[in-house]
Amino acid sequence: MLCGRPPVGPIVWSEPPYEAVLCAPCGLVETRPAPPFEDTLERLVDQHGEAFYAAPARWRARWLRGVAPEARDVLEVGCGEGHQLDAFRALGFTPRGVEAMPERVARARARGHPVQGAFIERLTPEPAYDVVYHTDLLSHVEDPVGWLRHLSAHVRGPYGVVAFEVGALLGDSSTWAKLNANPGLHVHRRFFTPAALERVLTLAGLELVSVSAHDLTAYVHWLRCVAAARRLRGARPGPGAAGTPGDTPNAAGAVRQGAEWIAAWLRYGPASRVVHRAAGGVETRLVAARPR
Repeated sequence: MLCGRPPVGPIVWSEPPYEAVLCAPCGLVETRPAPPFEDTLERLVDQHGEAFYAAPARWRARWLRGVAPEARDVLEVGCGEGHQLDAFRALGFTPRGVEAMPERVARARARGHPVQGAFIERLTPEPAYDVVYHTDLLSHVEDPVGWLRHLSAHVRGPYGVVAFEVGALLGDSSTWAKLNANPGLHVHRRFFTPAALERVLTLAGLELVSVSAHDLTAYVHWLRCVAAARRLRGARPGPGAAGTPGDTPNAAGAVRQGAEWIAAWLRYGPASRVVHRAAGGVETRLVAARPR
């Protein structure tokens, strides 16, 4: 924990055999027992289909361009098949990627992107980038403070930033979970309240530059509708549309792509500006921070 003490409660989510326990002093939410750290290829699992990564890419790229208008060189950590790199390139960035899964490295390279096949933690820091970016990895790494310090060591110049997307809890989210959905405790090691996120940045030697918060209620309800529709038509289990079970890991048919574009609009568009603080809502946050 950030405060150096084990969390004592309350339990904000329960997804047997896992529980998510809030540490009131530091605001961090820990999953107990901790799911395995994905530090080997054998542990890595592609949770989603290709359209899941492609649809939101332009929203994130536009946000980053607004936050770092002069930035050029961008390193994406966990770049997958290169959809976010495509969106960065379309807005004038010069993107590069780091990705551990060899098959995804090959597909990203086929899209014309320079991608290194590795875990970022095992690379010697090279201060060569205006921006180091990642999507939703901070909840999965073993040491978020140390990991962010390592990423910031790849940033150059006084205007370089570490940018990322991360989930944030607005307090005790047990009511939200009952009304919406549990977050997948079997793959998330921790979650952050806004206070915990600010403390992680401070401990990592980073100064907050920009944050864009988006409520996930409409997005999650859309995912549930898509999942129910797929169950009705007998889709086989596996990664698929809008993070729901599908029939092939990377199928990107017209229906699936349409579902993902709607999901992205709900996640980042006007509906995401409604924040349900009374119910302890859940947000996704786009965060940019500068090394101190």
